[in-house]
Amino acid sequence: MADSICAISTYPQNAAIGIVRASGPGVLEMAGQLFVSRDPSYPPFPRGRLVVGSITLLTRGRQIPECLLACFPGPRSYTGEDVCEFQVPGNVLLLGEIMEELVRLGCRPAEKGEFTRRAWENGRMDLPAAEMLNELIRARTREGMLLAASQMDGALSRRIAAMRQELVDLITCLEAVIEFGETEGVALDRAAMIERSGRLAAELNELARSFSAVRSLREGCRVVIAGKANVGKSSLFNYLAGTPRAIVHDVPGTTRDVLRETVEIGGVTMTLHDTAGFRAGVVDGVEGEGQRRSQTAMAGCDGMIVVVDGSAPLEEPDRSVVAAARAKRSMVIVNKIDLGRHPECRVDTLVPTIEVSALVGTNCEGIGPLIERVFRGESPAEGPMVMTLRQKRCLGRAGEAARRAVAGLEAGQAEEIVAEELRASAVGMSELIGEVSPQEVVDRIFAGFCVGK
Repeated sequence: MADSICAISTYPQNAAIGIVRASGPGVLEMAGQLFVSRDPSYPPFPRGRLVVGSITLLTRGRQIPECLLACFPGPRSYTGEDVCEFQVPGNVLLLGEIMEELVRLGCRPAEKGEFTRRAWENGRMDLPAAEMLNELIRARTREGMLLAASQMDGALSRRIAAMRQELVDLITCLEAVIEFGETEGVALDRAAMIERSGRLAAELNELARSFSAVRSLREGCRVVIAGKANVGKSSLFNYLAGTPRAIVHDVPGTTRDVLRETVEIGGVTMTLHDTAGFRAGVVDGVEGEGQRRSQTAMAGCDGMIVVVDGSAPLEEPDRSVVAAARAKRSMVIVNKIDLGRHPECRVDTLVPTIEVSALVGTNCEGIGPLIERVFRGESPAEGPMVMTLRQKRCLGRAGEAARRAVAGLEAGQAEEIVAEELRASAVGMSELIGEVSPQEVVDRIFAGFCVGK
């Protein structure tokens, strides 16, 4: 039998309300010992109803007034066990004293994610749904929050289970040929097997691709502000960040390292990277190192905002940065138009462009709408999606094995070899939904949760 656990389930700082949660055998009786209801007809405490009363701190000989208690007898509770939650004035010292009382009565402090782990172990949710709960809690963008919430209904597990059943049917056909092919003349319809296996492999690949489609929605875009030295990148960075984070000076090479700031513009969450400007002939020293870091940031970003000096002709550093931007979501800001537009500053018209003066604010109100148009990710199609790297890797293994099975069927390999590849694919699917996940993998998943969830 599992032991009883308790934890502070709200953020560990003083607030209007704090919650202490307990789960496991005996916690309802513990609640009855600590909680005194205003209504003498309680306990027993009704399921899920908040009861007003006070908590008696037995070891300290005093009461905490104006508290609430909610009880959830198992198995119809979050963890599948008996659960109780104390809602009290949110002083962290007070919450700690309630924890001490519960430990004295037989609970132990919960580990990270232990409440949700028990919910999974007791069949209250599947493993992908548990992962989506953690994604929901930790979401850094509104889109990521809504996406995680939409994936908590078990749709991914149901789709994987249906695909795995199709695999089991294919394996059964192969095993029948292996077992009875020679003695009873059971033949393999290789063409039909190739078609069904290929369809499964394609479906696995499509599902795995959804990971890339949702990553920027979950985490926000990594957008690099890049360009030649002294074109106004830091002025633009400060404007978008809403604070003077970067030093602005008319001396080229002021920015040496990459500055980062997370902002939300036009509903798009992005981490802006202000990078060192490029100057021809600079390869050594601190400025040279800054330019190398700029190259690294450009290579690893999701998108680019290229800044050019509209009052001067384009030079080689400008053209190189614009060329690099063509391979990504990007836009060009022609800056310094307050100094006049140079006729030889001709920018690639295939990249969305806006002319501004970041220093004096001319036309800057148009930057936000252009950023939204360029960097807002496409909403992924409805239905199950892959949102964690673990899920993607499991699907990758399953898909690779399915593709090897298809290749083996096309090459005329023995049924035993093909069946083994299909079994490997089925194992990858089972790992994804948590039916055969190794213990260390499960431990790592729930270790990523906060204490109290």
